[in-house]
Amino acid sequence: MKRLTVSLGFLSLLGLSTLVTAQAAQVPEVLEGDWRSTVSQSRAREIVLAAFRPRLQQIPSIMRGMVEGRIRERTRPTTRIEIALDGDRIRVVDHRSRPVVVETPLGGSTQVTGDDGETRRVTQRLNGGWLEQVFQGDNGTVTRLLSVEPDGRTMHADMTVDNERLGAPVRWRLDYRR
Repeated sequence: MKRLTVSLGFLSLLGLSTLVTAQAAQVPEVLEGDWRSTVSQSRAREIVLAAFRPRLQQIPSIMRGMVEGRIRERTRPTTRIEIALDGDRIRVVDHRSRPVVVETPLGGSTQVTGDDGETRRVTQRLNGGWLEQVFQGDNGTVTRLLSVEPDGRTMHADMTVDNERLGAPVRWRLDYRR
């Protein structure tokens, strides 16, 4: 199979590079705003634990309680998300036990220290037209896809945790309202 490669230089000759860049760099404006969780923090924690339970069943019962306790202790669901778009920059503030700020250009990465004290590399990009954040740390990857219902009132945060020790990705969804 032959692969077609087109350089931006060639596209600029055709006058198309600005069009391609502009289309690739548009974060939906409907994401911008102040979003609050539709459930309490304790209920959000239970949603996350429920997502992990099938994986917990695969480990020896003697260790299960300890691992579930560690997940419960480390799970700090975001109660509020602020999203601001400024030109090509995206700023997302997660409110947990303390605010965690991620600010990059679209497609850019930065190092962020979470409220748990761990440093992660975060990349913000588009996936299916919505904002995807990929958090990479020593214990695996957490991907969060932020999308909004057509009425613009509900934002979904679809989470995926991928860690080789889990055997398969763990997924859950939390919802937020303006």
